[in-house]
Amino acid sequence: MLALGASCSNWAHHTRIGCIILELGTSYSDFGDQIRNGCIILELDSSYSNWVHHTRTELIILELGASYSNLAHHTRTGRIILELDSSYSDMGASYSNWVHHTRT
Repeated sequence: MLALGASCSNWAHHTRIGCIILELGTSYSDFGDQIRNGCIILELDSSYSNWVHHTRTELIILELGASYSNLAHHTRTGRIILELDSSYSDMGASYSNWVHHTRT
């Protein structure tokens, strides 16, 4: 687990795959096999400018409790991945609704 202020060399050294884990409450081993390069996990209140500056990537994983409007506002992207242990049914919305709102 790394703070947002950690340098690129620090997190790359620890993760080996260019994946950043930030304040998610899960261990690297819980998802290491499922996630590849260019992946980032951030709390919703992390600013867009902060994560894009530190990560140079547009792929974000955010906590499931956030609404789509909050995700879109904070991420400025339609490329959203939900928390790893969640499913579409956990959102209380249909798959078609999710696709409609996220365009992905």
